[in-house]
This record gives sequence, structure tokens and C-alpha cells, in this order.
Amino acid sequence: MTILLRLKQYCSKALAGEAAISEENIEYFGELCKQAIRKQFTPRDKEFKIRMSQIGKDIREQQGELLNLPKDEEMEYNLILKFLFGDLTEAMVMTLLKASGVQIEEEQKAVKLDIAGIELEGTYDVKINNKIYDIKSCSPYAFSNKFERGFADVERLDSFGYTTQLYLYSQADK
Repeated sequence: MTILLRLKQYCSKALAGEAAISEENIEYFGELCKQAIRKQFTPRDKEFKIRMSQIGKDIREQQGELLNLPKDEEMEYNLILKFLFGDLTEAMVMTLLKASGVQIEEEQKAVKLDIAGIELEGTYDVKINNKIYDIKSCSPYAFSNKFERGFADVERLDSFGYTTQLYLYSQADK
């Protein structure tokens, strides 16, 4: 049974009052939510380091960060809320995957890959059926216009480096 079919069946049963979520999964979700709040509202180390998740970032922006140059524009105040929304979406998806019986092999696994003497680090979201997935949230517009056909669209319209990121995670995890 596919991952999507398991999720659809579980959610349909829950809507019909035929499925309950376990206390264990509720606690799991709560822990992920606490981690998300801590991650977004705890000051971070400012040391520059290229990570697999930043591969698609504009090279000039990365150079500016490396050299600690001032940014041309101040970040919008609500950017942290967008990041938090993404983290909370991931928490919800991971909880529903577990509740629906999807067999998760790994989650939040840190990986490293040496490329020409440069060590890249990253943390992938989840591994299911020996495949690595990255959970993303997006606006309805992006979903309808960028990701409608799944990975084929992501690969074709990848302005963020998602496909490279997944490839690097996969290579590092072998």
C-alpha cells in the first residue's frame, strides 16, 4: 500500500469516527511542536557553514554570509513564522505517517558527504521504504503551479535546489 493511500485511509477513518490517534502519537506530536518552537526562537550560532539544505541558495547570498557582509534588505518580521509553520507542518505529517501505520526507517538523520575535500552536512526528514523524503509546506499557489505533478515538477522547476538536496542526502546515506 502506498504512503499516500495509507494517509488517505487513516484520515478518512478518523473523519468517520472509526480511527483514534494513540496517546503515544499525541505525545510525539507535542514533542515535535516543542522542538519547533525552540528551534525558531532560540538564538543560533552565527558561524557560516554550507549545509545540504542551502545548496539552492543564491551563491552571492552565500558569499555575503561567509564574509559576514551586511544584507541589503532586512528580513521580514514574519519570516520566522513561515519557518515555524513549515516545522509544524512537518510535525503534523510525521505524526500522521506514524498513526497511519507507515513504517518509518529513519527520521531527522544527520548525514555527511565529502565532495572534493569539502564536507557537507545535512539532516534529512524521513526515510521510508529505503527512500529519503523531505517534507515541505507551500502556499496553495505553489502547490497548484509548481508541485502539482509531484517530483517531476519539482525537478523541472527547482529554483531552491530541492532535487540536489535530496540527491546529496541519498548519496550520504548510501
